Amino acid sequence: MLALAAALAAAARAAKGCSTVPTQGGTAVPTECVFPFRFNGKEHGRCTGDTDEEGKLWCSVGVDKDGNHIKGKRLWGHCDPKTCLQAETTTTSTTTTTEDPKICKTVSTCLPDTEFNHSEQQYFFLL
Repeated sequence: MLALAAALAAAARAAKGCSTVPTQGGTAVPTECVFPFRFNGKEHGRCTGDTDEEGKLWCSVGVDKDGNHIKGKRLWGHCDPKTCLQAETTTTSTTTTTEDPKICKTVSTCLPDTEFNHSEQQYFFLL
């Protein structure tokens, strides 16, 4: 828990100077973001895309004494990409493996013109 608090404090220092752009339903003028802020039970040390209908990054500009974002009072805005760090992200990678049709698995697949006893599989081992 202490490590998490230290990491959030470091992120907050790094995010200092991050501000919003005028946002419909949010801030009307550029306003400095407040980090860290808690929203829907999750603490954010940077701009987030969580729950934004347009998928844009946003931040809180008003929190209560416990650091919770104050909802319903236009105290949020879309983050200005010129002044804010990248959003909190999760990276997922996928690896796809395909078979190379030129690799021989059995003698009969490499030498189709040669007759073999198919009751016994013969394998080539690639070194």
